[in-house]
Amino acid sequence: MNDHTVSNRAIKIAVLSGAIKNSGDYLIVARSRELLQYCYPNCILTEFIRVFPLDDKLEEINNNDIAVFAGGPGYLPNCYPDHMPLVGQLKDIRIPMFSLGMGWYGPDSRVSTVYHYIFNEQTKKLFSRIEDDTSFLGCRDWFAVNVLRNNGIEGGVMTGCPAWYHIPTLKAEKKLKSPMESLKKICISDPANPRDLENAVLLADYLSNTFPGVKIQFVFHRGLPDRTEDAGTREEHKAAGLLLEALVLKGISYIDISSSKQGFSVYDDCDLHVGFRVHAHIYNLSMRNVSILIEEDGRGAGVNDALGLRSIPAYEFLSDRNQDTAVQKTANRYLIQQVDDMLNRLWNTGFSMYDQAFETMQQTFHTMLEHISTIDRLTAHD
Repeated sequence: MNDHTVSNRAIKIAVLSGAIKNSGDYLIVARSRELLQYCYPNCILTEFIRVFPLDDKLEEINNNDIAVFAGGPGYLPNCYPDHMPLVGQLKDIRIPMFSLGMGWYGPDSRVSTVYHYIFNEQTKKLFSRIEDDTSFLGCRDWFAVNVLRNNGIEGGVMTGCPAWYHIPTLKAEKKLKSPMESLKKICISDPANPRDLENAVLLADYLSNTFPGVKIQFVFHRGLPDRTEDAGTREEHKAAGLLLEALVLKGISYIDISSSKQGFSVYDDCDLHVGFRVHAHIYNLSMRNVSILIEEDGRGAGVNDALGLRSIPAYEFLSDRNQDTAVQKTANRYLIQQVDDMLNRLWNTGFSMYDQAFETMQQTFHTMLEHISTIDRLTAHD
């Protein structure tokens, strides 16, 4: 690839971050910063935590040239002010607001879920303001584009998640690191939903029995499960204890990578990732490792839909009421069989499923760069 420097101006960018504890959020922000610096090497980045009110930071924010929402599940039905309080009056933010690869957060990928995903009026005002400021809103996947359109916001452009893009890997045009050549290390990422803790135990058991002698590491993205009596329900407390006990019994080491992005290096020498965390999946794909996502909600479904990959659902529905958006879910009884069938399919097809995914990531990288390049025009001063 050629140098994609758009401008050497010292553009001042307020980076609106959603990173608090979940390591995936820190990865998103880190990769967002890398993309911005790739296009604008001399930019000055100042980070603000968007999940807290920013009224007292208003003067500092307005001292920048542009405010960039750095990825994450920002397209929420009640985003503003419930999840992103920002400031009391949006007009008080006097600089343009820009969306960098944000996504939706549907509980699943059913048609009824996508098309009943309605923004409240305040949230519509926020996203309409971004559209007025910058014309286009970067979207992590096509579901995000669709929910924006369904709410009257036509400017969504599918750029992929900022975390898709590890620039050295892209520039080197690295190919898949195939486990068929040498399977030495498997990583399992933890479930976010306590409902899936029991299946996580079964998954660890299955992988350790199927691949004896292979190092297996279990990765917790949001901290170790709380085993205190007041942590969730009695069943959740019991499941959390069983998971940690099962890992010790099987000789599977585990690591907590919460509160930073540095812990993602645990995946760098990973030959196969199978797990529940969307950004474990994304990180491994960005490094060209084989990854199988166990999809807990619509975020993972959206990523795999955009990349042409198949998900394994962590859940099944308790009801056939397909139009009921509040329908309840339970843990997938067939999860281990589906993982086994997926691995069999991948081994027998030479992992060809990933060829399209990596080609899409290469192509969408250019869309992301084009989107970021508009910042130069938006911040040009007369």
